[in-house]
Amino acid sequence: MTALLEEPNPYNRGTELEGVPWRATFVDGLFNEQIYAPEIGQIYSVTMTQLAMRLFCNEDLLREITAGVPDFKFPQNFDDMRRLFALTQDYARRTGKPVHAIAGARLNTEWILDCLMGYVLLGRSMELDEEGTMMRLARHVQMDYLRGRWNYRREDVRAALAVVRELTAQMRPGFIQLSRDSAVQEFMTGQALFVMSGTWDATSLRRLAKFPVGLYPVPQPDAADPVTGKYYYGRVTDGSGLTAMSLYLNNRSPHPQEAVDFLRFLTSIEGGQLFMEHSGWISSVRGTKVPDDLIPALGVSDGYTTGGSYMRTGAATAQAFVSNLYQLVGPQGSVDRFATTLEQLMPEAQRTDLQTELRSLTAALKPQDAEVMALGALRQLVPPTAAETARRDALETNQTFSEIGIYQGAAVLNQPPPAP
Repeated sequence: MTALLEEPNPYNRGTELEGVPWRATFVDGLFNEQIYAPEIGQIYSVTMTQLAMRLFCNEDLLREITAGVPDFKFPQNFDDMRRLFALTQDYARRTGKPVHAIAGARLNTEWILDCLMGYVLLGRSMELDEEGTMMRLARHVQMDYLRGRWNYRREDVRAALAVVRELTAQMRPGFIQLSRDSAVQEFMTGQALFVMSGTWDATSLRRLAKFPVGLYPVPQPDAADPVTGKYYYGRVTDGSGLTAMSLYLNNRSPHPQEAVDFLRFLTSIEGGQLFMEHSGWISSVRGTKVPDDLIPALGVSDGYTTGGSYMRTGAATAQAFVSNLYQLVGPQGSVDRFATTLEQLMPEAQRTDLQTELRSLTAALKPQDAEVMALGALRQLVPPTAAETARRDALETNQTFSEIGIYQGAAVLNQPPPAP
């Protein structure tokens, strides 16, 4: 759909987006769709919504827990959050109710831990960003680890793990064995003050809950934080800034023109507004007006981007981190014990995930050679059209960048491991 996306969306006539290329009418310019497309540099889909991670809050329970605190305000930083954790524990003791601050389950925990570690290690991400992209892809994090540029013994990474330990102490025991549905059930029955999820759950949780549900960003540690303050670099942007819920054009569609026409209407200002009003999800289209009740779900570009994950860069690293989380949490857990275990497992896990990344990148790259050569040969026979020239230039440019990534990864994999 790449060429189609360079044309204006006719359904935006008479609006502020009239004459604007269809691709540019999306909040993120379909950046994510291009990065992860099966054909490098091409776009196969349009998106419907903007997403952000949020703490969903039982507002009735929050009022009960903070009833003795005059002029209570929702935590603005992680140290404020610590005080709310203490209030929640005190409430559970006084009332005898089995209430925890955060509903625990494996997937929900991974989401919130990824956020927290990204907040604390923003400075590390900025230091490692040699390319100046302010975005760390999985292979960048993998290569940096295998080159010895970061590890779990570093003091800043250990501080991030200490915050993780604090947070998981607010969940019920055994949370890592539980499913996401279990966390939602714990929240819905009033046994947890918060549940972590994406804004895609906002409509369902608000409709199903018997209490008002508030949406809040995860409070970030700041420069005054007693555990991580000395590593503070700056505030992390709230939300990824990317759009999601991709809709594709099937290449076997018997009616491609009608399908494209439908996608154009659906992602126009009018279509995006209808989608938002009926779904409760924020539209991916610029120029749509966000209803007041959805504003808390809207990500705000008010800081740096973290890029990359210090918790998981693929299946192998995710398994190593999460399956050993028990060595960090609970009365017997410790940062030292967990970091030592990870340093034994992560070198091989990061290598495995980097090899998988490079295989995927190579598989996406190879089929393009024939088209690049064919477009080059056609140039010798007839003058190319503007579209053919643009496509060949885009293919060659993206091939070059992909090949750089493959060669970089291969070079790192061939290096001896760094000294401990």
